[in-house]
Amino acid sequence: YILVELSSTPFDTKDSSDQEHQVFVHCFSKKNTPTEAMDILSGIYSALNRAEANITLDSGYLTYSQFAGVNDIFKEPDGITWHGVMNFNFLITA
Repeated sequence: YILVELSSTPFDTKDSSDQEHQVFVHCFSKKNTPTEAMDILSGIYSALNRAEANITLDSGYLTYSQFAGVNDIFKEPDGITWHGVMNFNFLITA
């Protein structure tokens, strides 16, 4: 499954009410190897890194999307589950 953590900060300018979002995307896999988690993270990276600017959202536009450098896969304490995580930065313009 996939879990998303979001932290938002106002990024207002004279002409707009923007928000900067730091997003951590977690995926979990119970396969024997980390391959499935790596594949999931790869797909998420392809979809979100430098996503097409000005994507319309319910409350504004996605004007910036970039991978922020965290990409890790590790085994959870249960000894079975692989946990992958990556981090993105988004700028939403209202």
